[in-house]
Amino acid sequence: MENYQQKVRVRVCGVCVFEDKILLVKQIGLPHLPYLWLPAGGGVEFGETLQVALQREFLEETALEIEVGKLLFVNQYVGELLHAIEFFFEVKIVKGQIQDAYYPENEPYLAEVRWLSFEELGQIPATFKHTFLHHLQSAAQIKDLPNLLG
Repeated sequence: MENYQQKVRVRVCGVCVFEDKILLVKQIGLPHLPYLWLPAGGGVEFGETLQVALQREFLEETALEIEVGKLLFVNQYVGELLHAIEFFFEVKIVKGQIQDAYYPENEPYLAEVRWLSFEELGQIPATFKHTFLHHLQSAAQIKDLPNLLG
């Protein structure tokens, strides 16, 4: 994984819900945690729109083609090793089946791609899931995320 120390990273993430389950990836190889559950997505490359970056990243990580919907919220993370501005979009699957992630840099960083029920999500310790997931107990709450996140 690229070193983002002393840089601001711009990320896009796709929030995909189907049949009351949310699609998440389990990221590994982090310097401070054994793993982290979060929506598929990744860094925006120079010259890419947020939407094109999200389509590319989602395809790489899940093998799914998506339609990017509305912007749900923006999150800022400032940590010792990472400063990221994250744009979270609603997404719909257009085509494909979940497969093992593709790694363009030949560096595996995902352990799993899977649909999780909100009950399963609630059983994952807060330390091991993205902070916005701490607030979700149902698919209906996604529309109210800006208010939940304050």
